[in-house]
Amino acid sequence: MQPTELRNRLQGVISFPVTPFKKDLSLDLEGLRHNLRALLKHPVCAVVAPAGTGEIHSLSPAEHLAVVKTTLEEVRGQVPVLTGTGFNPPIAAELAKFLF
Repeated sequence: MQPTELRNRLQGVISFPVTPFKKDLSLDLEGLRHNLRALLKHPVCAVVAPAGTGEIHSLSPAEHLAVVKTTLEEVRGQVPVLTGTGFNPPIAAELAKFLF
């Protein structure tokens, strides 16, 4: 998607879903799927994953990718999925390669 097209689609609510964790602090990807299904029943114009609610700092690069992939699978192109790479420049570059 070109930047102009994305900008035109970002009219409304951009959702920042919280990434759920289990009691042992591992990712709860089924919980994330459940949250996304509920969220997508509402008129959002985009989803941010992992969200900007702070959990990005608790994720390893592999977990970060798992959240993005799970989100993309669940959203199925209904709305754009926005993600950052965070971390430091070498890890950000590595993540970007996997995401694109």
